Amino acid sequence: MRIAIATTTGFHLIHLARELIALGHDVTYYSYHPLYRMLRGGIPKERARSQFIRLLPWSAGALFRHIPRLQRACVQVMLKRMDERMVQCLEPCDVYIGLSGMLVQSGKHARAKYGACVISDRGSMHVLTQQELLSADGCDRLDASYVSRELDSYAVSDYVVVPSLNSAESFEGNGFPKGRLFVNYYGVDLERFQATPLPDGKFTVLYVGAWSYQKGADILTEVAFRLPDIDFVHVGSVGDLDPPAIQNFKFVGHVPNEELRKFYGRAHLFVLPSRQDGFGMVMLEALACGVPVVASDKTGGADIKGVIQSDSQMEIFEAGSVDELAAAIITMRARIETGPTGGVRHALVDRDIEAFSWKAYAKRYREFLIGIRQ
Repeated sequence: MRIAIATTTGFHLIHLARELIALGHDVTYYSYHPLYRMLRGGIPKERARSQFIRLLPWSAGALFRHIPRLQRACVQVMLKRMDERMVQCLEPCDVYIGLSGMLVQSGKHARAKYGACVISDRGSMHVLTQQELLSADGCDRLDASYVSRELDSYAVSDYVVVPSLNSAESFEGNGFPKGRLFVNYYGVDLERFQATPLPDGKFTVLYVGAWSYQKGADILTEVAFRLPDIDFVHVGSVGDLDPPAIQNFKFVGHVPNEELRKFYGRAHLFVLPSRQDGFGMVMLEALACGVPVVASDKTGGADIKGVIQSDSQMEIFEAGSVDELAAAIITMRARIETGPTGGVRHALVDRDIEAFSWKAYAKRYREFLIGIRQ
């Protein structure tokens, strides 16, 4: 089975490509990232097809974090540009997996030219549900062209892969057939993220991700005002909201993924207050580092809690509720402060670690591919 995987970013699909190759599959991986990034991510040179030079200057702009507005604009442009490029460079394949929103013309091309099974990989909820959740305050936060491309990619695809039951339910709620959905929760780099000691000092809550309305940053700000005896730390870029200028809040900015473990190690608790999040890989990073998690019910938190052996490591609250988020943090603080002290903390047991490895993620994907090809 010849598998082509195309994406505008690395995200989870580079892990899928690497692990499917390790399992012995014939995989070709396409991305607008420079070749060195693909090799650094574990893709063998002979399997890597970098489109970075062909897609300049947009590919460079999409990687330029120092001007967030420019980067976001280039990322949106790259969906169409990469799709067009894949029509030109796609090699023979039996299965074509592409990032949703990117896979439109290239999906049609893969089916028409190679008879390939076309799969959109969607990391968030259905775009119409996403749009509804993000416009609850009357502001339209999704570009019309983005929404249109997402819908087109669903229509073109034979199947859509999503990372959580929340995401699957949003597709079903918008009339997408359940039989064309596959739910496969993400993994985590278990060599990079390992258990850490319980930190000393003032109780600290960490959030990693974009500071945006979609991620519930305004909700977290209100909670920080309510709980002045707790320190709040944000690691990540600034999105469509400004970080608060209050004494118990610290903004760190973007940190490379390979350096995040030290920030998890300084935190007592991790929060993900998203209004909409297909999964939330950062929750697994935190848990792998031994840090308990509070997450909204619009993330993959409930999926994770349903898998891990110790559900006391997680609390789920209603998305958008300041009261519930504050209460969940207070509950977890009491649990942590009355729990074991000293030594390395473990939020995941061996069985959990095995379930959330990227190898396990790829194995589940492989079984799905074998099933649909038969």
